[in-house]
Amino acid sequence: MLAWSSKDHKRNLGGARLGAIIKEALGDLIIKLKALVRFKHFDWHSLALIIASGVLLSLPFVRYQLGWLSFFSLLPLLALLQRLRAQKASSKRIVASILLAGAIDMSIVLTWMYQLNTVDLLQDPLTRAVFVPFTLGLMVLFFASGFLIFGWLVVRLKISLDNKNSFLLLPAAWVFGEFARSVFFSIMMLGEGGAVGMHWNFGALGLAASATPLVYFSRLGGLFGLSFVVVLANIAIFQLWRRKFVKVSVLIIASIVIATALAYYLYRAPSNPAIERIGLVHLGSNEDTDYQQPLIRSIKDNASGRLATVIFPEYSHLFDEPRLLDEDRQIAQLLLKNEGSRIITSRTISAVKTETNAIVELDVSGRQISAQGKTFLIPGGEYIPYLYKGILIASGNYRLIAYHEGEKTVAQSKKPIEPITINGVSYGVLACSGIIAPEYYRELTNRGAEVLVNAASLSTMGIGAQFFDQAKQMARFQAVANARTLVQSARGKQSYIMSQNGTIQIQNASDSTSYMQGSIQPNSTRTIYTLLGEWTVLASFVGLVVFAYINKKS
Repeated sequence: MLAWSSKDHKRNLGGARLGAIIKEALGDLIIKLKALVRFKHFDWHSLALIIASGVLLSLPFVRYQLGWLSFFSLLPLLALLQRLRAQKASSKRIVASILLAGAIDMSIVLTWMYQLNTVDLLQDPLTRAVFVPFTLGLMVLFFASGFLIFGWLVVRLKISLDNKNSFLLLPAAWVFGEFARSVFFSIMMLGEGGAVGMHWNFGALGLAASATPLVYFSRLGGLFGLSFVVVLANIAIFQLWRRKFVKVSVLIIASIVIATALAYYLYRAPSNPAIERIGLVHLGSNEDTDYQQPLIRSIKDNASGRLATVIFPEYSHLFDEPRLLDEDRQIAQLLLKNEGSRIITSRTISAVKTETNAIVELDVSGRQISAQGKTFLIPGGEYIPYLYKGILIASGNYRLIAYHEGEKTVAQSKKPIEPITINGVSYGVLACSGIIAPEYYRELTNRGAEVLVNAASLSTMGIGAQFFDQAKQMARFQAVANARTLVQSARGKQSYIMSQNGTIQIQNASDSTSYMQGSIQPNSTRTIYTLLGEWTVLASFVGLVVFAYINKKS
């Protein structure tokens, strides 16, 4: 018994020592983890604000209806900036914190990109496992670069929310950051088909606000001007919450409301009182060339009156399949009963060693009246950017490059798209991707387009549902900013007629082949945005430079 008790006692002592060692080790680990997370002046409150900033900035892009959150989405970021200033945080820490919030924001905004099937051709599992996260990570970082620029400007110019000049300097810094990241991303996506410019605006606050009545301000200031006033409104709300600069904040909010109302009333009515009847075809997501019979039935059920124009989706293959020519002729004859009426769609036009996706105008017999090649192409889908091509070459995927160039690559047209005039009405038509690049529709409007058209194929790349809400924000911006009716005919998801004031007049009820008819009012009046473009970017840049110069002198 004594011997057994002695051994048991030793075991207990050993267990106690082991427990103490484990407890001490865990304690050290917790201390080290806290030190790692807190690194120098970092605290949990700041981390919470960083996460809240990224999430709240992204929510207006998750659902179209959440665009209203854009008026409050910057509040956590402003609170973070104020906290870091109060702590006298280093410049690097301020910039890093803002960049991290931006990375969280863009990771959520670009969720739909994670579902794209453009990488399905990568057969090697290892290459795919490396290529996909690497390229998606690059996209997120390039879009988050706008936050990096914004943070750098805030630090460099010593912008403080305790100073009234922040009402102008912070929106100007934000706008310049949004503009710069759009251009940077286009440079990253350069290739034989890429275009450099402010074409990539996913996550821009102006797009989120396009779901709200504030969108009418875009007629004066464009997309980046809309972002400017969204940031301005956020600052005013934040200062009211702090009970600081109350009179200035109230005056700013009142001025935004008045300017927005003025922009609405200036361009609320089309210059042309004439009303045109237009036909609109929607194709189901999984329907390519065998949609004719369901479409014929839908036309017979829904067609009424005479039409000026009928819009088909991109790659509708109308009059392209010999075995379906009789059915295509029947469709055209059911739709085009007016002499001079036309069908607008897109089709692949073959040339030497290349294929071009062209916007085409067809008559009732299928004869091609005009064709214009696509100028804005989608990286990965219609061409391979140099960066991605380099990665594929380095990983030995030569066959994939050859396959894409032979089967998927679309030749870029170097000629600007011109409006198509049908029965006295001028249509500015772009294929699919044009909806994300505002400058192309603005240029078409400046060239005389009275109605904007998007012939889209939304279901061919496996695009996630979140994209369609963002695309609707983009469409509303395009229609309202240029004061033009916008017609979208699509394969997959949404086809609609949107008035120049942003209201949906007709829309497909389900994602199946259907035919709709609606009325449009052409408009030839050009808005300030249409005439001057994104002038607020230049104004913001000049304002920041002048402020930096004055500060340096003083």
